[in-house]
Amino acid sequence: MNNGQTVECPYVSCKRRYHKKATFCVHLSRCHRNWCAKRVKNAHKSFRFDAVISETANNYDVETGNANKPTTAEESLDMEFGETEHDNVIEVESNSDQSKGEFLKSFALFLLKLQGKQLVPESTVQIIVEELRNIHDICLESLKVRLTAKLRAENICNDRIHSLLDDLNLGNEWDVALDSKKGELRSKHSRKEYFKSLNFVSPEAVPLGRDISGKMHYCHYVPILQTIKVLIDNDLIPIKSDRRANNMQLPVFTDITDGKIFKENTLFGSEENALSVILFQDAFEVVNPLGSAKKKHKILAVYFTLGNIPPQYRSQLNFSQVSHMLWESAEVPPNMTRCVEHLQQSGEDSFEGIKFNSLFNNLNYFHVCNPGLPPCLGHDLFEGVVDYDLKLYIDYWVNQRHWFTYQDLNRKLELFKFTGSDINNKPAQINSNKSRLGGNAVENWCLLKLLPILVGQQILDKSDNVWKQFLRLREIVQLVCAPQISWDEIVYLKVLIEEYHEERKQIFPDVKLRPKHHFLCHYPELTVKFGPLIRVWTLRFESKHSYFKRCARNCHNFVNVTHTLSERHQQLQAYNSAGSMFPEKNFIEKGEQLNPEIFSPEIRASLQSKELQVDSATVSNKLKVYGTQYSAGLFVACKCTDSVLQFGCILLTLLCNNDAFLVVKLHNATLLEELGVYLLQPSNDIDCLKVSELCDYYPLSAYPVQGRLLLPLKHNCFHS
Repeated sequence: MNNGQTVECPYVSCKRRYHKKATFCVHLSRCHRNWCAKRVKNAHKSFRFDAVISETANNYDVETGNANKPTTAEESLDMEFGETEHDNVIEVESNSDQSKGEFLKSFALFLLKLQGKQLVPESTVQIIVEELRNIHDICLESLKVRLTAKLRAENICNDRIHSLLDDLNLGNEWDVALDSKKGELRSKHSRKEYFKSLNFVSPEAVPLGRDISGKMHYCHYVPILQTIKVLIDNDLIPIKSDRRANNMQLPVFTDITDGKIFKENTLFGSEENALSVILFQDAFEVVNPLGSAKKKHKILAVYFTLGNIPPQYRSQLNFSQVSHMLWESAEVPPNMTRCVEHLQQSGEDSFEGIKFNSLFNNLNYFHVCNPGLPPCLGHDLFEGVVDYDLKLYIDYWVNQRHWFTYQDLNRKLELFKFTGSDINNKPAQINSNKSRLGGNAVENWCLLKLLPILVGQQILDKSDNVWKQFLRLREIVQLVCAPQISWDEIVYLKVLIEEYHEERKQIFPDVKLRPKHHFLCHYPELTVKFGPLIRVWTLRFESKHSYFKRCARNCHNFVNVTHTLSERHQQLQAYNSAGSMFPEKNFIEKGEQLNPEIFSPEIRASLQSKELQVDSATVSNKLKVYGTQYSAGLFVACKCTDSVLQFGCILLTLLCNNDAFLVVKLHNATLLEELGVYLLQPSNDIDCLKVSELCDYYPLSAYPVQGRLLLPLKHNCFHS
């Protein structure tokens, strides 16, 4: 120390370090006064620290902090001791306050997770809080007993032990959170107040009026501006940075920002930082829709998201926000009531068409009729045209051509080995007595895609007009649902839809076209206005319904269910906002460090072509990119041109410096026009591809059929 070096305390288990002799002596006197030389670390055995301790003990009264022999050296030592101790106290107090705050926030997030994500009833959460407090008190008392016994064994007096326990303030963090009188998380009310500091936007009850029985109805409104402000203040919105110039002759439409509506909007053209809010309204049942309470507990919900964020994030359920929630049967607000009264005063008992002016028309940059609203692919296409027409075609093949039976088809659906995303979208069994398939949108979509794989061999006449009409419908769906579409493909889509309607009327003249067939005629024009229609379809919003249905079932509370549902959702959003609202860009499961030597020479050559840093590369069989999972055995589109279409079978997935790579075995693809699927023929080439450089992001499943490997598309792959 005299030479300016730093010395570590010589006693075992003590890691304090000092560079001033005075403070070092004080530490020895206060902390190791009664410690023997046997507890000195082996590296310091040769030094007589006991002499230093003895000298320090004789010169200082540790209990009072006063020197027994006041000399100039001792006074300077006392001053040095006082300054150092004061600094330590400030540091300890600061760390203690920080620890309390972190504990309180972590415990609050735990309760938010229970209530908002796991949907634990509020009464159960309160029981958990109280029991945790009781368990902690028992453990704390046991700890104090054991600690007291240990200190007594070290010949420390009782008064000093009590003083040390008081200084340690054991359990203070729990008292701050759960104390029965002052704990910030002790009750439902106190928790709700604390949650406001965790980005909790509380729903507001807006009175709608009383019904005929005198019961007051409310709409629970979550302030949109406050919700957006929370997202912006916490950097939870990944705003798109590649807005394109106002050019209506773009060769490719990839998002709503490429559509005519967005390009010609005055606000978005003049304000670069303007936010586009996408609203969706739908009703859902929170009880069994077939039971006695059918339509009794039907909730109307309004969701919203932002069009400024990239589409791969926009589809994430965590980012879909709630703005309104009310009973569908509730009395309409007063402004709407006045509109209805005005119509009644005009002598109109029943009125069809436009009944009143929409409140949204008061906005400066929006009108419901100009440009209009985008279509819903789920209801118009998959639960409309596909639902009825595909069942009509199957009826024809079964009852008129006798190529297969419903029993055969249902058996194949039950025994078929679905892979990839098809596992979750497995089509429902088909009822021969109904006029429609009966499945939901994604189930009908999956059946339309895989039907050539399932019954293609039973279609004995591939030139059959109904089979051709079926393939035409599949092609329309692939173009409509494409995440990117060119001008040429939009023109081709318009011609294809017109041909479909004409053939449909000729083949089945007795089966009338439905209104949703007419809606289909406008899809090319709407694509130009809104961009790819898959970017504005509503099924992602409807997926939010399942959360509220589970919430209602778990909470067992229908007294004020709209308040319960909206509040639980906001608790979930507060919990999500504490971390990230979106999944990691690239996430690999059960990965291991890349070791090229264990792979074949062909794989090693493909890895070397990318010059990957082996030390920072992780290899696995599964990889998620923006929530899309790539697994070994699935196929991706590697090369898409007018003359060549090449797919790759995933062998390995890699993550290197946060870039995602796929090692694939290339397959040449040939379109089988009579089935509408691609025949894959493996090559000897193995390549390592960056996921961001694929022709299409979506991984596909290929199925073996009589010795051939067939791959159906989910949507059209863009041809560059």
